[in-house]
Amino acid sequence: MPQAVSLLPFLLALLGCGLNIWPSLHVALSNASVFVDFSTKSGGGAVRNTSLSLVDTGTNTTLLTRNIPDIQSAGRVEFDCSCFLYAGTFRFLLRQTGVAAAASRANGSREGGAPSTARWWSSELQVQWPTFHIAVGISTNEHFRACSRAVDAALFMEVSYVEFNQIGRISIDKVQARTRHPIRPLRSQSVQLSCVFPFTERDFIRVALRSPHAAQDVKSSGSLYLSRIFSYKLLVENTNAYRGGCEGTMTVRLIPPPCAHTDGKVLLYKDGGGAGRGVAVPPGMEAGETAVTGSGPEEPPSPPLAFNWLTGGESETEFNCSVFHTGRNKYCFRFVLNLSRSPSPAQTCLVVHRSAGEI
Repeated sequence: MPQAVSLLPFLLALLGCGLNIWPSLHVALSNASVFVDFSTKSGGGAVRNTSLSLVDTGTNTTLLTRNIPDIQSAGRVEFDCSCFLYAGTFRFLLRQTGVAAAASRANGSREGGAPSTARWWSSELQVQWPTFHIAVGISTNEHFRACSRAVDAALFMEVSYVEFNQIGRISIDKVQARTRHPIRPLRSQSVQLSCVFPFTERDFIRVALRSPHAAQDVKSSGSLYLSRIFSYKLLVENTNAYRGGCEGTMTVRLIPPPCAHTDGKVLLYKDGGGAGRGVAVPPGMEAGETAVTGSGPEEPPSPPLAFNWLTGGESETEFNCSVFHTGRNKYCFRFVLNLSRSPSPAQTCLVVHRSAGEI
């Protein structure tokens, strides 16, 4: 097959003037070239200029032009990957300007030939975008090979920060800010995003992959709720509680999603089945030890024993051990956002043994 392709310019020369492109389908920003085979005829006149242009048929714009030596009537021109930075429909235009052969007059003198221009169009070249995937970063499919030329500014990622507002029964999504980040056409990459405002569980971002050469988005994500992608987590950090029981205070730390709102309260509940049905204690646990047993979505069966507020960006709080009942019982900490009607986004449960002598 490569031999047949290499003979094509000569076949065109035998058959007459024309253009042939290979391949007819190209992936924008990929590390591949498009080849154009051409053939021209001077028709007996003097050729002044021969050029081959790449034309965007959607906008009828000439993107670039390559000059061809006048003495070359057939050949191949390569258009590398830096020529195709966006998707669309393109054609190649071969233009030849020359002067017709001089005509003889009756008195024996020769009249100069008139200038003329001949044009030949190629078939359409379809250029499509690579397959992009948007999460918190940008990735393409595993077969994509990026253009090795300087195309750093070929794409950018636009991030819209959207705040949810509700007035009565009317809900309004308000764009608080937009940021742009240059994107390299690599296989995969992550992007560091700034936090414009504290997000609630109803606020979200929209991510769009755009090109400075195209009006429409290359790819868009829809609404991305960071509190669903990265969940809230509660951790009991008082390591002494795991070894020697609860003495003094127990520290609970909140790990929020990126840019998330943290104003709320941490509530402490005694699990309803703890004392009555018995709590399974891990083997080897001594009296006074505390063990994390996991978390669950169930709603608390009883009022809280205690709660502490988190305000002003605070991420941790302390509970005095005196709030725990004497004996071995299971307790759950829950975090609830202010002014939120959604279920608790974070919970952690543990078993605490508190002897009668502990304060």
